[in-house]
Amino acid sequence: MAVQVMANEADPIGELIGAGQHREALAACARAYGQPLGRLCMAFLGSQGDAEEAVQETLLAAHAAFAGYRGDGTVKAFLYGIARRVCARRLEGRRRDQRLLEVVAEAVDQLDRQCVAGIGPVQGDGGNTPGDVEQRGGH
Repeated sequence: MAVQVMANEADPIGELIGAGQHREALAACARAYGQPLGRLCMAFLGSQGDAEEAVQETLLAAHAAFAGYRGDGTVKAFLYGIARRVCARRLEGRRRDQRLLEVVAEAVDQLDRQCVAGIGPVQGDGGNTPGDVEQRGGH
C-alpha cells in the first residue's frame, strides 16, 4: 500500500499571502528567509553591503508580487527566484558600469597621447573666460 506525501504541507506564510495579509507575510518572510537570502546574495555579489540591499529589494519585489502568487511552489523558492533575478540585474549593472569606465579611460588615454604628440586641443581658440572679459573691461 503506497502512502502519498503532500509536497506542500501547510505553509503559514503562503496562507498569509492567500488571505491577503501581505504585510504580515512580508514580515514573516523577512524573519524566516532574511538570513538565507543574504547568504545567497552574498555568494552572487561578493559584497555585504550589496547583498543587504539586494535582500531588501527582493523583499520589496516579493511584496509587490504577492497579489499574483499562486502557491505552485514554496514561498522559499518564490523568494529565491526573485533574489536570483535581483542579483543578476545588479551584476549586469556592474558590467555596464565597468564597460563605461573602460571607454572613458580609453578616451582620456587617447586625449593624453594626442596632447603629448602636440595634436591636442588648440590653445587660444577664442573662448572667453569670465576673467578674460573682466580684464578687457567688458561685462
